[in-house]
Amino acid sequence: MYNLGLQYMQGKGVRQDYLKAREWFQKAADAGYRDATNNLGVLYEQGLGVTQDYVKARELYEKASSAGCACAMYNLAILYDDGKGVAQDKVKACQLYQESGDSGWNDALCNLGVMYQAGTGVPQDYVKARELFQKAADRGSALGATNLGMLYYYGVAVPQDYARAREWYQKGVQGGNPRAMCGLAKLYADGLGVARDDRKATELYQRAAEAGEVIGMFHIGFRYKHGLGVSRDYAKARDWYEKAAATGDSDAINGLGLLYADGTGVTQDYYKALEFFQIAAQSGNGAAMYNMGSCFEKGHGVSRDLARAREWYQKAVDSGYGDAKQALDNLNSIQHP
Repeated sequence: MYNLGLQYMQGKGVRQDYLKAREWFQKAADAGYRDATNNLGVLYEQGLGVTQDYVKARELYEKASSAGCACAMYNLAILYDDGKGVAQDKVKACQLYQESGDSGWNDALCNLGVMYQAGTGVPQDYVKARELFQKAADRGSALGATNLGMLYYYGVAVPQDYARAREWYQKGVQGGNPRAMCGLAKLYADGLGVARDDRKATELYQRAAEAGEVIGMFHIGFRYKHGLGVSRDYAKARDWYEKAAATGDSDAINGLGLLYADGTGVTQDYYKALEFFQIAAQSGNGAAMYNMGSCFEKGHGVSRDLARAREWYQKAVDSGYGDAKQALDNLNSIQHP
């Protein structure tokens, strides 16, 4: 019964049908199969074949968890982590991640490691985070390997080591993790821990983008725009920027603004560019703040206003965007010779 429900849920061997999946999961759950109870919770959490109901999902996850289902413990932890169907409780979430991880669920160990990194629900402890990522990776977790790669890349809780970062990212890539693909791509793009290889970097970003990773979408768009490891193609750059922008990615939104400002792959339109820059800037994007300043300084898409330009350049500087400092200094020298 459970396997038939899984087939209908995933559309394997049969036409995908969430209603039939629910029916078979319910029969299996009534027979005491805890994984079926958990999957019923997934349907209610995601609103698949039923009206979305986080409270009902929580109840089902609790029932499956009490029967020892590690996946249900993990799913329940996420509800507490996000405050869906229950009052948000980071401490409770950490406890459930721990229980799930102890029961063999690797993603729970990884999420708990992230909590230790951030000091959310538990005291901040980078060493503990590394240990949890390592434990998950040793069990074969691609996510655990990817997170270890990030630690070595940034030098958090371990000495910075791009070669070790590459090793762990490669394991994550072998496990199909899109974030690992992006991490390894950056190493190839910058020549860190490996010989620089733009073509290889582009291939990895492409794989990540096609797997739905927003970081990959932005970077493959950027590489099509600049012809890095691939023939320059402004239309493809715009397509990938638009896909990433649809998820709210501020870098991609800013990238679209630059295409319209420069008239690359689209008809030049300063007003359209300004709209994109403003949306990205409101999300805290320093490059977009800088571009807003440039628009006001040059009068592109808006009346020239050096005071407003200075405000935006200052915001960009405060956000840590390096190029803005020189622009601000230049503007100040014009205003105050």
